[in-house]
Amino acid sequence: MPGVAQAFAAPLIDQNGYFARYEILVDYEAFNYINSNRFYLAANVQGKTIHFPVQNGNIPGATFIKVAWKILSSAEINHGRYHTARAFLFTPAASGLEQTCAGPVTVGLVGLHIVHKTNAFPEWLWATF
Repeated sequence: MPGVAQAFAAPLIDQNGYFARYEILVDYEAFNYINSNRFYLAANVQGKTIHFPVQNGNIPGATFIKVAWKILSSAEINHGRYHTARAFLFTPAASGLEQTCAGPVTVGLVGLHIVHKTNAFPEWLWATF
């Protein structure tokens, strides 16, 4: 499970004192666009406007899936309220935090965004759960 920082914000800490974890998944259209433009290098992103592929007819547009997870307590695991996964959680050394790797632990899905770019909605369509 990657990432503990929210977009443009500090980490979210749940009521049990654990970080919420975030991951971003991309489809082939978005991946190929990032890869072919070498946007994985900071120098290739700085000062540039990025235009991800747009769905137009049968041509697929870029799709991102953004997911938020929390570490579940035993009571939450047994409740059956969450979609769960087993994960190893890596926390990088940053902002005064000690680098750690824990797991496997059971995590529960607490947030889901599906984001897609179309010709009719170039500012992206969002579905949030």
